[in-house]
Amino acid sequence: MEEIYYDHIPDMNAYLKRIGCEDFTAPDLENLQKLVWCHQTSVPFESLDLSLWHHPISLSTAHLYEKIVEHRRGGYCFESNGLFVCLLRDLGYDAFSVHCRLNTGTLRPCLHRGTVVRLEGKRYFMDVALGRGMAPFAVEFSERRQSLHNETYWIEEKEEGWMELKRLHSAAGVHAGSEEELTVLRFMPVAFMNDDFIPGNIMCSAPTHAFSTQISVAQRTSEGYTNLNNGTTLVVKRGSVRTETEIKPEELEKVLWEVFGLKDEAYVNP
Repeated sequence: MEEIYYDHIPDMNAYLKRIGCEDFTAPDLENLQKLVWCHQTSVPFESLDLSLWHHPISLSTAHLYEKIVEHRRGGYCFESNGLFVCLLRDLGYDAFSVHCRLNTGTLRPCLHRGTVVRLEGKRYFMDVALGRGMAPFAVEFSERRQSLHNETYWIEEKEEGWMELKRLHSAAGVHAGSEEELTVLRFMPVAFMNDDFIPGNIMCSAPTHAFSTQISVAQRTSEGYTNLNNGTTLVVKRGSVRTETEIKPEELEKVLWEVFGLKDEAYVNP
């Protein structure tokens, strides 16, 4: 076991300040919901180290802390959810990571990382690093539909121990005004060690993977979202208003800095 993957958060107060959650008081459900929301609205989903700036991805706690907290970067699931579960544990939550299989329409390996918290006799699934479709709150293991921040999610138990995260989606086009049930992902509520995600991280950081070939950033905001699709289209949604702006190659790094606060920096921790 590599101890660098199990270090404590170097400075929890700095982490809480990074995500705008300095008023954390106790490891209860109310604070958990706030932590999830604050993390999602503060730390973007992005893989720019692979697609644009060509830095290696390390899952050590020190590296992730330096990148996400000190340099105010984002990350993909193995990074942001990996650091988030460490924060939850250090704050006193009974939290662990789970392997997830995204619903992409075709059968794919379990290449997503989520988090489960056991709290007051109940279990909750949460995800702070899924580009689109992630629940903006910790979802209780229940088929009861749960709504927060104007979004509705629930969890259904499937065959052989699989759990399925579902969401209610507002249809567009000819079906505008109606709602449909969508499957976001499947997961098994089994505690995995941090080391268990190293092989998936290696697969996702391969030169041929989409994270290496496509420049994308997704950031939830309090009023909607701001996304950079394929490095060419900036999509901003605020309430019911959605705008698209084409981005020229020479404008890319300026947009990353001025819109998302992201810039190229190296990290010393392995």
